[in-house]
Amino acid sequence: MRRPRKGRTVTHTGMFVDGEWQNTSSDDTVELIDPHTEEIWGRTEVATATDVDLAVTAAKRAISSDWQSWTLEDRIKTVLRIGDLLEARRDELAELTVRSIGSPHGPAKVLGGAVQLIKMYVESVRRVNFEYLRREAAGQALVTRRPVGVVAGIVPWNAPIRSEVKKSIPALLCGCTVVLKAAPEAPFAAMILAEAAAEAGLPPGVLNVIPGGPETGAALVQHPDVNKIAFTGSTATGARIAAAAAPTFKRLQLELGGKSAAILLDDFDLETTIPLLVRGAWANTGQKCVALSRVLVPRSRHDELVAALADAAAAQRVGNPMDPTTTMGPLSSRRQLDRVLGYLELGVSEGARIAVGGGRPAGLDHEGRRVMPCLRTVADACSAGDSPRTRALPREFPHRYQADRQSEGRQAIRQRNRRARKLPETATS
Repeated sequence: MRRPRKGRTVTHTGMFVDGEWQNTSSDDTVELIDPHTEEIWGRTEVATATDVDLAVTAAKRAISSDWQSWTLEDRIKTVLRIGDLLEARRDELAELTVRSIGSPHGPAKVLGGAVQLIKMYVESVRRVNFEYLRREAAGQALVTRRPVGVVAGIVPWNAPIRSEVKKSIPALLCGCTVVLKAAPEAPFAAMILAEAAAEAGLPPGVLNVIPGGPETGAALVQHPDVNKIAFTGSTATGARIAAAAAPTFKRLQLELGGKSAAILLDDFDLETTIPLLVRGAWANTGQKCVALSRVLVPRSRHDELVAALADAAAAQRVGNPMDPTTTMGPLSSRRQLDRVLGYLELGVSEGARIAVGGGRPAGLDHEGRRVMPCLRTVADACSAGDSPRTRALPREFPHRYQADRQSEGRQAIRQRNRRARKLPETATS
């Protein structure tokens, strides 16, 4: 993949299938827009159902190729080589992450721990007993673990390269083949992974990458030769995938929407807790499905926590994501910006009090898609349990904290679970 330069629009050849880069059968493209400048910096093609079939066919054919004869140590050696190649392109991946989703450059260079994940998967697979004799009262049986077949990986946009590694590397280590659908908002990570896999010596067809949106994903999920689906995204989309997979009994691995609350007991240490809450809510500009969006705090310490957390929010530096002093960059898309601002307005209209932040930042060269980190409070978590104000707490990507009073830990857990069941779902994929 060509590295973007200032003032240059990058167009990438559409898909990596059967060991080769190929154009898709569609003339459609997706524009990649820099969240900081809101300028188009790249374009990528869109795979059709015909392209999906080519990729799945290549993956199915590869199962019975030389790949079948590779030992576990062969696969481990190649996967570790892929990790080394990704490490060598760390700066490039970080820059592309900034350009695609607005993550601050410093955290982006961590690559979501993707290289460390690869090493962890290698350590884990070495502990798997792929063949063993099981003895029972009725006799004994030889248990053998075999590759499941073609795995379809569908990734979100908010964790480039980490998501692609999670969906592909464990499958490859176990001897499966993979068709990876890149996220249309951030397709570069999957493309770089494909380049690294080819350079590392992975056989043609073992890893295939196709770009596209919901229609591409639907074609992949419904393909009869896909044996397993690994998906990260919203609960609503996950339910549709499960329904589509049911007739052919495809295996599923679904990582869906969550609702994360921090529950503090009355003996929490403020100095230790605040950095954890800040990182939990506002890392990656709050754009992560595990982002903390609520704090349930004892009534006796509510005001103390709110004051400290408000100071921490005000200290966040919102600005150019390439500036090393920036701690929060822009939101990834105009849609995300509108959603965040809409939820902030809804929360105020339903009685929440803004303790700090929540508006658009001023005095920047590029206003972009930025929102100041926000902390809001409600009067009482117990009385708020069935309140319509819960509508202002979306499951994904909060960008804002809500501090609720509660009396003790068990009550907080009950409150958190009751509200999580009643919250509406919002799509992220």
